[in-house]
Amino acid sequence: MAAQIKQTSTVRWTDTYTRNMADHLAKINGQSVNGVVMSAIRYYGEHLLAERKRAMSEFGPLVLSPNDYAVLMESLENPPEPNTALKRGMTRYKKSNIKHKGN
Repeated sequence: MAAQIKQTSTVRWTDTYTRNMADHLAKINGQSVNGVVMSAIRYYGEHLLAERKRAMSEFGPLVLSPNDYAVLMESLENPPEPNTALKRGMTRYKKSNIKHKGN
């Protein structure tokens, strides 16, 4: 059985409309405001993930024109020298000591 996570978070309502909506939904649904917020996050998250998955399946693989393919292959076979921004970014990355799975 999965362990239950019990954490406390504070919601800072930025407008009265949203707070009133949460209170109203809680009342008509027989939930706490916390329950309404949790349900809303789950609903939004599940639908957003499903939408992204659908978009990926609709567009499928990327098809390049022969010219674009040639340009891509050329840049892979003969990459340009790294510029200052790329060098600075790599230095920062190495200093961050980020560990990846499998390392």
